[in-house]
Amino acid sequence: MRCGFKSRCAGPILSFSVWSAVAPRVLRKMTTSSYEPLGNSPLATTSLISCGADRSHPKSAWTQHVVAPTRYRAGQQPFLLDLVITNERHFVDQVIINAPLGHSDHCVLTFDFICYWARNPEPQTWIRNFCRAEFSGMRIFLDQVKLGPASVEDLYRTIVQKVHEADAMFVPKKPARSRMSRKLPKRIRRLLEKRSQLFFKKLTTGETEDELAFRKMRNDVNRKYANRTYENKPPL
Repeated sequence: MRCGFKSRCAGPILSFSVWSAVAPRVLRKMTTSSYEPLGNSPLATTSLISCGADRSHPKSAWTQHVVAPTRYRAGQQPFLLDLVITNERHFVDQVIINAPLGHSDHCVLTFDFICYWARNPEPQTWIRNFCRAEFSGMRIFLDQVKLGPASVEDLYRTIVQKVHEADAMFVPKKPARSRMSRKLPKRIRRLLEKRSQLFFKKLTTGETEDELAFRKMRNDVNRKYANRTYENKPPL
């Protein structure tokens, strides 16, 4: 599960990507029938969904927001396995079913989770921009420092103080950028969009050619993203 923030007039929004959120204890509270586990076995039953796990239950006040199948496996009927459950119906908005990640047969669910608390703004972090430093002025300033006879500790404190003063006068600051805020390259985002289109096309048509086209695009996306991660990895 991953989360992040994006601006909305209603307040801070959490965007989650959910793979499998099956909670037997919660499902037992939501239904009045006997619990039958949902698993990857072809013999697993989905009768819980018809018993009320897909809607708000009056006794527990839980709401299940996913209404379409989320698991697709060759030779099996698609069914609802990945759930988004809240205790308030209006907490979740716009549940979107996306293509699976990698070779998984579970769809990725993305949705907006509305929070009713104020998020404290993150403090701005500033760092020295030595690329725009005025080294000639710094050199002149440090040449004017006179070090008389003193102990090693006093000389060290004097040098450190003068260096900090030189930094403040001749090295400008710039806001630090967070690595988490960097977006994927446009070419990879286009490939991800194309992969989603091919995924829903093969679900609609059921043709072997569409299945092969989706698998080819999926492998291509995984390979290019892995190469990008390796290229951006800092050296040891």
